[in-house]
Amino acid sequence: VAKRELTHDTILFRFALDKASNYTKGGGSGGNGQLVVAGIAPGKHIQIRATIDGEVVNRSYSPVSNDFEEACNGLLDVVVKVYDENHPFPGIMTSKYLNKLSVGDTVEMRGATGMIQYNGNGEFSKSGKPVVVPSFGPSTSANKFGGTAGKHIVLI
Repeated sequence: VAKRELTHDTILFRFALDKASNYTKGGGSGGNGQLVVAGIAPGKHIQIRATIDGEVVNRSYSPVSNDFEEACNGLLDVVVKVYDENHPFPGIMTSKYLNKLSVGDTVEMRGATGMIQYNGNGEFSKSGKPVVVPSFGPSTSANKFGGTAGKHIVLI
C-alpha cells in the first residue's frame, strides 16, 4: 500500500491485509462493522517469505502497527533496514527484495511467530511463563523502535 523512507537506509512498509485470512475485532469499520487486524501481539513477529535467485528465504520482522487503532484497520506496518551490497548481515537478501517492491506488489507472510510476548506494564512471558526483564528505569511512554546492529535507533 505504501513505502516511506524514514532515514537513508530505513523504510516503513505498509501492507494491506487480505481480509479473508485475518482476524476481526468488533467495533471497527471492517466487514460487518469490525476491524480487520493481523492479530500480532506485542513481542511477536511475522515472517516474510520470498524466492530470491531461486532460493526460498524467510525473514522475521516485528510489526509496528497497532491492532487497536482505527487508522490501522486492514493494514500492517513493518520497519526494515535496507542494507548495501557489501554488508555481511544475513538479512541483506530480504531487505533488498523488499526495497525493490513497488506499491501494489504482493508479499507472502505468516505469523504470529515467536515465543516471547509483551503483556503490558513491563511484563513479558515466554511460552506462557513469566520472564524477568532487567529494568532500565521508569518509562513515561510506550514508543516503537526499529534498530540495527547497535548503530541507529529510529523512533517512530
